[in-house]
Amino acid sequence: MGKSNRLSVWEIRDVMRLVREVCELGHDPVQWRWHALARLCGILGASVGMAYVHQLPMDPTRLGFDLYLQNGAHLELDRHIGAGNLGADPCTPEMTRRLGTNFSIFRKQIVPDRVWYGSEFFNEVRRPCRADDMLCSQVLVPASRRLNGFGFGKWLGERSYGEKEARLLLLFHEELEYLWSPSTRAAEVAALPRLSPRQAETLTLLSGGKSRKEIAAALGLSIHTVHDYVKALHQRFESTSTPEMVKRAQDAAHRYRPSLL
Repeated sequence: MGKSNRLSVWEIRDVMRLVREVCELGHDPVQWRWHALARLCGILGASVGMAYVHQLPMDPTRLGFDLYLQNGAHLELDRHIGAGNLGADPCTPEMTRRLGTNFSIFRKQIVPDRVWYGSEFFNEVRRPCRADDMLCSQVLVPASRRLNGFGFGKWLGERSYGEKEARLLLLFHEELEYLWSPSTRAAEVAALPRLSPRQAETLTLLSGGKSRKEIAAALGLSIHTVHDYVKALHQRFESTSTPEMVKRAQDAAHRYRPSLL
C-alpha cells in the first residue's frame, strides 16, 4: 500500500468520533444520516453525499429506496437517482454483482475513464449537472434483509476518489454494521454513553459471564480496581446485582444504537 493511502491516527480518530456522534443521534434514522453525510463530506473531501436503504431482493434496473437522502446535489440529479433510474449507469452491473457483500468502491475501480466519460449516462445525466466522480459503500444488515448505503460525488474538475477515501468510508460503515449486529455484545456496550473504555471492557466481560477475578486477569488489573469499575457500573445503571446491571445495559445499548429505519 502506498504511503499516501495509509490512514493516519487523526483520520481514524475522526471516523470513530463520528460513529459516537451517530450513536447519540441514533434514535432518529433521518437525523443521524444528515449529520453523517455532512461530516463525511468533510472527511472524504466530497461535494455531494447520499444515504439510502434498500430492501432485498430488488430490481437493479429500477431501484426502490426504503429511505433516500441527498445532500448538496443538483436538483435534477437528485430526482433522477431518487427515482432509481440507474439502469444505464455503467457502474450498475458491478454494483449489482456485489449486492449482499460489504464494500466501499470508487468509480475508477468499476469503470475506466474512457468508458465513464464516453457513456450515455454520464453525458446525458451527469454532465449537464456538472456531477462527476463517485464513491459508494454498502453493508448488508442480515436481520432486516436490507442494505444500508452511502454514496459520495464530486463536481467536474475536482480530484477523483482513491483508495484512502474508500478505506475511510468502509471503516465508518463497518462500525455501523457492527453496531447493528444483534449478537455483538461488545459493540452494544462500547456504544453506551458515559462509560470509560475500561468500564466498557468490564461490562462486556461481565455480560459474558466472567467473574471479577477473571476480569482482573484478562485486563491486567488488580481485583480492587475491578471492584471500583463494577461499583461505578452499578451506580450508572442503578442496579443492585450483576444480572440486573447487564440487563439494563443491554436495554440501554439497544436504544442507543443507530436506528436503521
